[in-house]
Amino acid sequence: MPLALTVFLTGIAVKSEWTEDPLSNQGALVFIPIMIPVLFPFFTTLCIGIQGAIKAKRLGIPQSQYTSDDRLKPLNEKVLKWRNITFASWIITFLSFISIPITLSITDRADKGIQLVNMGQPQVLSQGSNTHSLLYSLDTIIHYLFLIPIIALILGAVVVIKSLIGKWWKSDRKAPPVWKKVGYAAIAAFFIPIIMLFILSFTVKKIVRHEVKAWLENVSDGAVVRINNEAIQKPITVIEEMRKLTAYPAHHSHATKRIRIAIRDNDQGLVIDLGRDSKLPQEYWVFYLGYRHTCANEVGRITTSLFDGELKAEN
Repeated sequence: MPLALTVFLTGIAVKSEWTEDPLSNQGALVFIPIMIPVLFPFFTTLCIGIQGAIKAKRLGIPQSQYTSDDRLKPLNEKVLKWRNITFASWIITFLSFISIPITLSITDRADKGIQLVNMGQPQVLSQGSNTHSLLYSLDTIIHYLFLIPIIALILGAVVVIKSLIGKWWKSDRKAPPVWKKVGYAAIAAFFIPIIMLFILSFTVKKIVRHEVKAWLENVSDGAVVRINNEAIQKPITVIEEMRKLTAYPAHHSHATKRIRIAIRDNDQGLVIDLGRDSKLPQEYWVFYLGYRHTCANEVGRITTSLFDGELKAEN
């Protein structure tokens, strides 16, 4: 039963992400090695727990005595064992999943074409402004705060593995108090930074999106626009499309090939990247290149058909 449920849900997840785009299908296939080690031990734990509840009902054991009745002791120990295995597999799967971008970054195999652009950006987002100082500080915190949950996961994996070796799920064996404290510390060190990352990420992207839109609203008619370093004849059309920038809800897709938009207006400018959505060809992710976080994470999106020809020319 656990294996059947795992295969069924994995198949549903893969099918929901399956498209005609081969690149997107590669991402859908990632669900297989991720979901199997996550779901199988979980469903095994669940099935053993249900089996114990059925046995207790058949034997007339009240719910308050489930954990203390000797007749349920073998099943209770199995539940605790598989619960620990579940946590261990979740941690190992998550560490394996996030190790891919980290490894690419460490080995310098990430996309070298995407680099920070600090020159030619709006004055409010340039060095010397209070807004830039705030965003730079938040960007640095986000960059290093991401390491804390990784360390916490490794520590948590050590605790879980130690519990499996010591068989702490057995009724006659208890976890040492110091290891309980380590486990609680690992949980706190994982969830607190994750919550902080969500809040800081939302704040940074909202401020950058607001400032970029405000700058675009005040661009003069004499502004010069370049797409992939080539000047265009009707810059106002691009500027009007960029003014549609707003926050979009996620829909299980990713940005594909990027194009670079550079706008120059008198002594100020704006340099951003647009990445076409993998599922909606007229939806573009907007990346602001002044900070590490907004260079890798979109500050918003626009929907337009204006850049279709530019992307076709690039392919």
